[in-house]
Amino acid sequence: MLPKPNPVRIGHDDSQSLLHWVSELSHQELLNFSAYLPNDLSHYAQQQKTWLEHCIDLLHTELHRRPNAGEIANQILNTDDSRRFRAYYALRFPERVTLDPDTLFEVNSSRMRIHLDS
Repeated sequence: MLPKPNPVRIGHDDSQSLLHWVSELSHQELLNFSAYLPNDLSHYAQQQKTWLEHCIDLLHTELHRRPNAGEIANQILNTDDSRRFRAYYALRFPERVTLDPDTLFEVNSSRMRIHLDS
């Protein structure tokens, strides 16, 4: 079942709680949020840029040096960071996302294929 964004706007004080909650989601749980599409791409891009800058800062801390372009690309392409941002955005700004029924069908269909193949 697809998680529904909380209709109550999550305040700034709760951002850390939300970030922690999103960081604990599994890959499969994160896929559910693919069905939420941003209504305002400008706002989405601004928030995503801030998110990516934070991810780069965390990678910098982990490596004890500034990451190079390849390490940054690897972090973005080979982790769930982008999916985590989508989940965070849908939950943090529920009034700025729309549920796309076509994407919802694709997510559920791919899950069914995974279960049938197992």
